[in-house]
Order: sequence, then structure tokens, then C-alpha cells
Amino acid sequence: MPTILRRAVLPLLSIIAGVAALVYGVRFHVLPVIEERESEITVNVPEPFSPMQPSFPGMDPQAGPPQFRKQTATKITEEILPLAEPALIRDATIGGIVLSEARELKRTYRGAPPLLCPT
Repeated sequence: MPTILRRAVLPLLSIIAGVAALVYGVRFHVLPVIEERESEITVNVPEPFSPMQPSFPGMDPQAGPPQFRKQTATKITEEILPLAEPALIRDATIGGIVLSEARELKRTYRGAPPLLCPT
């Protein structure tokens, strides 16, 4: 009986260690991923100046404060997000994550992920 027990201990410990590593990877292991986000901002843009007809050198009696108009612009910001191991594997499989030259993980898409693998 001790021989059977000795033969069973190493495989059982290997299986338990493998399951523990799998649970750790799925539930607790996260990596930082850089993601670009678009946001719309409102910017005050000054109106173009009209030629001045000063009545006194350097002064225009009709000139008031400068006029501004509101314009919306798109601003792209980079955020560092923690990404869990299963989502990271899925994104890497479909080509949604690449390793940049600075050795950082970066998302290649904004919004919805690609549906198929690029190859």
C-alpha cells in the first residue's frame, strides 16, 4: 500500500498545483494595457479680426471685447487600464493587443473589438 500511495502523491500534487495556477491566472492576474479613448470637448475659438479703422492711433472706439464661437473638437487620451488574463488572451488572439516598441501592451482598437483573427 505505501508504494501505491507514493506513486499517487506526485501526480496529485502536480494536478493541484496546476489547478491553483489556473485559478490564479483567471481570477487574480492582471496586466496594465494602454487604451486610447476619444472624448469631445468644447473649445472657444476667437472670431477673425476685421481690419481696424482707428480714429485715434492705436485705438478703435467701436472695438469691443473679442468675440468667440464655440467649436467641438475630438481629444484622444491614453489611459492605463488593468486587464484580466482571460480578456488579455482573447484580445491577443484576435489581434487586439500588440507589444509596443517601449515594451508596453497597447490596444489596437477603440470601442468594440474585432470579430475575427486578422490572419
